[in-house]
Amino acid sequence: MQQTPMHGFPEQTKFLKAIHKHVAEAAEAGALQPAFKSDTKWTAFIAGAIQSVADEWGLGHHPEYYTIDHVLYRRGDVVPEGPLPLGTSSVHGLWLTRIAVAFEHENHFDTAEGFQEIAKLLLIRADARLVLR
Repeated sequence: MQQTPMHGFPEQTKFLKAIHKHVAEAAEAGALQPAFKSDTKWTAFIAGAIQSVADEWGLGHHPEYYTIDHVLYRRGDVVPEGPLPLGTSSVHGLWLTRIAVAFEHENHFDTAEGFQEIAKLLLIRADARLVLR
């Protein structure tokens, strides 16, 4: 199956390779084993890897965007805070017109919550949707 480029972003496989590179570098530095010792440490480690790739590629990163564990976005896809046209309401917080990458991270897929995370990603519109474990 041929992969098509994401909207202005490298293919999903390149993105996964970038995440893998950060994990491999952490393993070489001896930082990976401590991360495996608890779910909390592993979750923090994954968040750091996602942030590193976002920084490297010049993307914005937001953890816990509504119910999505992590999203990456281009800065131009942010709706500015303030009143919306016609003054009907206003934007507060982060609103995105497009999500580049939506991540769900689950430590245990052998539970109902693991499958719910996958189902949630199927409902999200994003250039790439990834599940990390």
